[in-house]
Amino acid sequence: MPLARHRREFMIGKGSPWWKGLSPIHQLVIATACRDLTLRSLTLSEATQGEALDKMKSNGVHIHYWSDEILQQFRETSIAVLAEESAKNPAFAKIYNSLQDFRGRYREWARLSRLPADL
Repeated sequence: MPLARHRREFMIGKGSPWWKGLSPIHQLVIATACRDLTLRSLTLSEATQGEALDKMKSNGVHIHYWSDEILQQFRETSIAVLAEESAKNPAFAKIYNSLQDFRGRYREWARLSRLPADL
């Protein structure tokens, strides 16, 4: 049965009293299981994308790429909206700035870690 049919969420604040009340071995078991599920989910989702695209196409879905012009418009609009929300909401700004910092650090690795699709 596909993983998606068994999807469940398990969220714990590591600073929560419940988490802190667990023994170190129980914390390790939960953390290991969560890492394993994440790895399996990422692997399976990548491995099944071709099949999913084929199924959509067989059901009449037309797959296309957005033009560079439309993508640029999406980028500009999203930057404006995110800046506006950041100005109104300090919690949002903190999270958004953290994401932007991560993206900046990750950018080179993202470029280096994948071969061009047409190779």
